[in-house]
Amino acid sequence: MILHLNGTLHSKGNDYVVMDVNGVGYQVFVPETILRTVTVSNTPTTIYTYHHVREDAQILYGFTSMDERQFFVTLTSVSGVGPKVGLKILSAITPTQFVEAIIKENLAVLTSVSGVGKKMAERLILELKDKLPSTYHAEAIATSSTLMKPTPQHDDDLFLAMRTLGYSNEEIKRAYHKAAIELSDQAALDSCIKVMLKHL
Repeated sequence: MILHLNGTLHSKGNDYVVMDVNGVGYQVFVPETILRTVTVSNTPTTIYTYHHVREDAQILYGFTSMDERQFFVTLTSVSGVGPKVGLKILSAITPTQFVEAIIKENLAVLTSVSGVGKKMAERLILELKDKLPSTYHAEAIATSSTLMKPTPQHDDDLFLAMRTLGYSNEEIKRAYHKAAIELSDQAALDSCIKVMLKHL
């Protein structure tokens, strides 16, 4: 089992990076959040990995910390949630935002992630509500109590408003997926609509 790689970032693709470790290049699939922030350089760096073994392939998935790696492992323990969907979730929303959605049973936030439909969102809530580490619960609860964030009803109102403007459910979900972090900082519905329109 490969738990981490220590080397330099040789190159990156659409959904992966290549880590050069003593002359050997390792392809590591990573969340979009990593792709947006890392740069190719000769600076030594460490990436924490999950070594996924299948009958036909061995695939590495990479993360910035062991906590993020463990969160990915927890996500993919849910039936029907594979590594690709796990990466999409980590690309779209932070662990704190995800846990808050699980606690509040906020289907709108969960289904905003590409590849997560209503049935999968319900399964995530059912299987993870009592399974996620207490530290994530505490952080999500503390965050939601100190910041004004969209509520499930607020999200429903937002989706209804966008449909009224003529956008399809698929267009709205894609925009919500892109704007999830910005939306978490908005309290007023009209502000959320403006954020969504930027991504449509």
